[in-house]
Amino acid sequence: MMDLIGKAKDVDPGTVIRLQSANEGTEPDVSEWAEQSGNKLIEVTDRDDHWDLYVRIND
Repeated sequence: MMDLIGKAKDVDPGTVIRLQSANEGTEPDVSEWAEQSGNKLIEVTDRDDHWDLYVRIND
C-alpha cells in the first residue's frame, strides 16, 4: 500500500499503476484509499498466488 501511495505522487495524471499483493485484505484498503484520494481502482485480477490491482491516478 505504501508503495502505491509513493508511486502515485510521482506519476502523471491518467497513469495506471499495477500493484501486486498476496494479501486478500489489500483490495478493500486500496479501494478506500482510491476513493478518498480521488483516484480509481479500475481492475482486480486474481493470479492464483497473488492479486494484480490496477489504479488510475486522478486525471
